Amino acid sequence: MALMHCPECGREISDQASVCPGCGLPTAVDYDVLVVRVLEESAAVNQLRKVQSQMKEEGIRRELKTLPALLATECSHAEFEELRRKLPALRLRLVPGGTGQAAVKRTAVGTLSRGELFWLLAAGSATGIFLVWLISLLLSQLL
Repeated sequence: MALMHCPECGREISDQASVCPGCGLPTAVDYDVLVVRVLEESAAVNQLRKVQSQMKEEGIRRELKTLPALLATECSHAEFEELRRKLPALRLRLVPGGTGQAAVKRTAVGTLSRGELFWLLAAGSATGIFLVWLISLLLSQLL
């Protein structure tokens, strides 16, 4: 059994482990890189333009309007570290190779936090109550 470092949190883990006990990242041979947040928009655009020419054409997405976005596929840990160093204006996250598209879709469809869900339901309920009141008011005026 050999020890290796987790590419996400840096913790030493067994090479036999399926996930890192520190951050939960599944161990993999290669990783897909997601952009989860843009820290500085103008800096991010400039940094991406510089890095873009060095990356494989099929491994990068130019459109970062919706986050998270798949930035690169099948990167080694060393390539990920290089991307992280060259793109400090972006917050990047690793997922096991081949799962990046699914992770983007899953997050885009989104898991709402309890607070977001509460406000969404509250707004929907308030709108529903208002519409019922408005319809009953209109009906009472007509009858």
